[in-house]
Amino acid sequence: GAKLIEKKMAEIKQKIADLKSIYRYLDEERATLEASAAKQLELQQLSNSSN
Repeated sequence: GAKLIEKKMAEIKQKIADLKSIYRYLDEERATLEASAAKQLELQQLSNSSN
């Protein structure tokens, strides 16, 4: 009945919250990696142009 549905909805809400926090974490990781990749590229270009 209704109680079972409420329980299911609560479980789904919890899963959504978990996924959101994982998503945020991954988004931050990606931004960090992109930033460091850009830095690496910059450094490579600098060392290549000095040769």
